[in-house]
This record gives sequence, C-alpha cells and structure tokens, in this order.
Amino acid sequence: MQKKHWQVDIYTTRKQEAPETMYGEALIILREQVFAWLKETRPTYLRSGNFECHKGSGGAWEKLQTKDDTRVYREFCDKRLDIYRGPDYEDAGVVNGLFQPACARKIEKQKDQYEINRMLRRGWHILTWEKLTMLYTPGGPLVKEEEIETTYFILGHSEEDAF
Repeated sequence: MQKKHWQVDIYTTRKQEAPETMYGEALIILREQVFAWLKETRPTYLRSGNFECHKGSGGAWEKLQTKDDTRVYREFCDKRLDIYRGPDYEDAGVVNGLFQPACARKIEKQKDQYEINRMLRRGWHILTWEKLTMLYTPGGPLVKEEEIETTYFILGHSEEDAF
C-alpha cells in the first residue's frame, strides 16, 4: 500500500464543498498522479490553496493565457499545487529532530516570506540565512544614499524533485 507522505486538496468546481484530496509517497509521484487525473476528468475550474483559474467563455484559461487544457494541467501540477505533509509523512533528512544538511538533495535561496512558508509546509528546512546590504542612491544631488537590507533564506529538501 502506498504511503501518504504528501497530500493536496483540489477543487474542480466553484461550488464544491469538499475537495478532492490526493496522496503520494513522493512529490513527483503525487504531481504525476494529479496530472493524470486532470487529463482524465478534464475540469474547467482548478483551485489548490490560494491559486485558482478557470476556462473562460472564449475557451482560454484565465490567468494562464492559453486554450490548451493539457498545458494548463501541467503548469498547475508543476507550479501551482498547494502540497503539504500527509498523515504518513516522515522526513528522511531528520535525525534527532534536526534536519541534516548532508541529506539535502535540493537547495534553493528565497527571500519572499509567503513562498518560504509554503516551502516549509512542503517539507523544506531552513539551512541558513544571509543578509545582503546594498547602497541605494536616489536621483538628485541633495538626496543622501541609503542602505537597503535584504534577508535571503537558504532552504534544503530531502527530495530532489521538491519545488
């Protein structure tokens, strides 16, 4: 029996009260399972988490600017699914409650707090952070330079297909 390490909720109509919940043992398996299901059921409305789109009256998908259903389903599965940890989730990279950086199969640098929180729900771990300071000079001779600080988080995941 397949373990439910990951899960995703998908709505395929606006008035749907309970989502279609799908599970997968690995992120790539779940994404491909959802893609196959979408190609089979051919919905004209999609929602997962905060992202939603629908097919307009002219046949084009709102927000994705195409009429190609298969292309929409692929992008939805590759970039838009709000996947989170399932009931059988076990992180292979965690030993004694701490993520082991040597177990990271994929590493990304991110500064957007919303995206960082989404990544943490999908099993990413913060490895470290770095603060960059840049000097900004606005136009005009009487305006002084100011420093702008940006914090980047370096995140790691134990699955190489993580997104």
